[in-house]
Amino acid sequence: MNMDSVIAACGVIGTLTAGAHMVLRPATYLGKGTPPASDPRTVRAFGIFFIGLATVGVVFALIKFVSE
Repeated sequence: MNMDSVIAACGVIGTLTAGAHMVLRPATYLGKGTPPASDPRTVRAFGIFFIGLATVGVVFALIKFVSE
């Protein structure tokens, strides 16, 4: 395992954690930043997007691992 894999894993874990926090506790983000952050549904949608982004990262990592 090289350092690039470790850095990528940390990024995926961080993205997944941020997404989960946005889905489970949207009130933390309400009123901070731009107007879409004033609606809990929008905050949850961004959280789901981050979870999906982390999932795509894991899939790409698995594809790279299997192809090597």
